[in-house]
Formats: sequence, C-alpha cells, structure tokens
Amino acid sequence: MDKLSAMKAFVRVIEAGTFTKAADSIGIPKGQLSRLIQSLEQTLRTPLLNRSTRRVIATPDGASYYECVVRLLNEMEDLETRISRATASPRGKLRVGTPSEIANGILLPAIDEFCGRYPDIEIDITVGDRPMDILGENIDCALHVGRVMDPSLVARKVGDIRRILCASPTYLERFGVPQSPSDIENGQHRVISYFLKGCVRHQYALQSSDDRCELVATSTIAVDDGYAMVSAALAGLGMAVISMFMAAPHMANHTLLRVLPDWHASALPLHIVYPPNRRMNAKLRVFIDWIAELLAGSLTTLPAQETFAGRPDVVDKTITKLAV
Repeated sequence: MDKLSAMKAFVRVIEAGTFTKAADSIGIPKGQLSRLIQSLEQTLRTPLLNRSTRRVIATPDGASYYECVVRLLNEMEDLETRISRATASPRGKLRVGTPSEIANGILLPAIDEFCGRYPDIEIDITVGDRPMDILGENIDCALHVGRVMDPSLVARKVGDIRRILCASPTYLERFGVPQSPSDIENGQHRVISYFLKGCVRHQYALQSSDDRCELVATSTIAVDDGYAMVSAALAGLGMAVISMFMAAPHMANHTLLRVLPDWHASALPLHIVYPPNRRMNAKLRVFIDWIAELLAGSLTTLPAQETFAGRPDVVDKTITKLAV
C-alpha cells in the first residue's frame, strides 16, 4: 500500500462526505478508493470511518487521525513550496468556483492575462449561482457574493458589488419613468425578481445620499441567474436591480437606462473563500492577488450620465418626455 496516497484518499473521503464524491474528485474508481481506506484501517488496526448509505462520518479515532494527517500533509506541502519557490514558478491545477455573472462579465474576459503570466497553472472553473460545496467538490477557492455563513472557511474580501435599478426604453415608454421609489410600489410598475433555492425576493433596500427605504415591488417573473435578469430587462419585462458592471455595456449603447439615478441598491460584499487546510500555496496566493487587482477596477464601471432615464440629455427623447 502507498501510505501517502491512502492518507490523501482518507482526507478526501472525510471532506467529500461520500466515497463516490471523493473517488470522482481524485479521479480513481470507487472500489480502488475503498481498498485504500481498508488497507489503512488494517494497518492502524482500528476503524476510521462509520459508513452509511448516505454519508461517511469519521470515528473518534478517525477524527483524531484526520487532524494529524491534514497537519502532516500541509507541512509537507509547505516544505515542498519552500524548496521549489526559488527556482520554480507557481504550477499545478487550480479549481476555482464563481457565480455566472462574475465568470462571464469579469473573470473569463481577463483570464488569458493570468494564464500568460503563470503558464504552468491549469485552471478549472466551476460556474454557478448556487451555493458551492467547496470541500465536497474539491474546489481550491471560490468567489462568494454576500455574507460568508460558513465559519470553517477562510474569507478575504476583494470588493463590493454595487447595484442599480435599470429598465429598457421599451419598458419605460410603456409604463413611464418613476420619479421616486413610491412610484414603483403603487402597482403600476414591475420589477424582475431574483430567487435562490426556491426563495423569491420581492423586497430591495434602496438608499440615496440622505435617505433609505425598503422597496416592495410587484413581480410577474423571477430568475435565478444574473444574465437572465439582464436579458429579461432588455426584453422589457420589467425594471431590474442589476450589478453595475453588468449594466454598464448596455447603458453605454442605451439599451438599458438607469432609473432613479439618485438611488442605488445596497452593495453586496464579494469574498474569495478557501478551506483552511488548503493553506496559501503559491498558485492560490498569486490567483487571489491577481483577482483582487482585477476586481478593484471592474466592479464600479459606469458610463456617463446621459444613460439616466428622465435626464434632459438622455438619448431617447420619448423617455425624456415621459419624465416631465
């Protein structure tokens, strides 16, 4: 038995929670993984795992062994990193998780620059707006929008996502331009809602320089993807609270107009999170530094004020007339 491989396999089983997920993440058959764990248990002469049909849980001895093995593997990785740092550039596979709007709007258009800077790093990008099981899916790090609820993860804040209220000229021609948040709540306007895990959000916190309100709007459509939200707004299905960096290109060509320009939705914190047992290895460290620099210049992009609905210099004169 290759004891080091067996130890790494044991750690993956604990983190993934099932043999199937662990085997998939390592890239070996489930039967081979099971034999590695059995050999390890025979060598140690004690069961390390309690197996059930749904999940694998460490025994008391297994939990103690897991802590020791993780510490040992981290020390080995640190040693290898220190030895190779002077002569070798960051290398290896880096698995990154990200919401779709960050992936498509910021990360993927810029990732070639990172690949050119670090050609020995191979990047796997998992895209989705659902909460990611970082340990179970063997993800090295993930971009997380909103508060980080998992206390077991290391979190580094890399920015704030500013959000604004937008609508298409077609929608505003049909329903008019609201002059205050109360105009939206009177039932004459529609706001495209966002839902996650079956929970639809109809209420948004809006704030200006000197005021704050809770906007409760009528909704006829809800989506669970940021780009679907933009598409729905472009189609004139309603007003939408959209991330500023996603709205900017459509505002630049006047297919979306900013509504209530003196108000904005509460910003959402953006963190990069990773498991503490992954440590800050070289490839993870350079990626975090790179993505933090990239996001600093990408999250606040906004075109000129002529894209504001209701302003005299707005390009679409029909919209201007509706606002007076």
